[in-house]
Amino acid sequence: MNQTENRRDFFRVQDIIALRYELLTPDSTASAAALVSGNFRILCELQRLSLESRPLLRQITDQERNVAEYLRLIDEKIDLLAQAVVQETEELESMPRIEVNLSEGGIEFLDGQKLPLGQPLLLRMLLLPGHTALALHGRIVHSEATNEPDRFSTGVEFINMEDADRQILARHALHLQSEQRRKQESGVLLAK
Repeated sequence: MNQTENRRDFFRVQDIIALRYELLTPDSTASAAALVSGNFRILCELQRLSLESRPLLRQITDQERNVAEYLRLIDEKIDLLAQAVVQETEELESMPRIEVNLSEGGIEFLDGQKLPLGQPLLLRMLLLPGHTALALHGRIVHSEATNEPDRFSTGVEFINMEDADRQILARHALHLQSEQRRKQESGVLLAK
């Protein structure tokens, strides 16, 4: 296996997320964030702000541990409030939970319809269990029939992606992989 394939496998994970998509016109130029509204948009912005504040919190930790700990606790409170918003918002709670193959570059999932190649779309995703909200643009790269009736394997490449969103996906994938490795290692230890 070459290094490129190895890197791709490292960042690609199977996951269950909340996902909803809508097809866009080919000439759609609005950003993904501009196309979502309400509580979903607020969750996206909270996540982005949290990511931007991490380097600042590290700097504060070097100088003032007590202040940094207080700010970390405030951040946790905000995360808990965001989770409460998700649970109380019908639009977010009703998003279908589906199994996906996810990476920084795209997503693959089963769908009930065949989608045209090259079709742009808007993806609303909630990464679980933390309810991390992402609004991303994508383009259909494949939509193929499966062995199941009326089920299509749909592959989407993320396009025009913000760096912060890419970092969120990378961290999520790495976290999932470390959890899977930990479970495998504990299973191996129990089997011995």
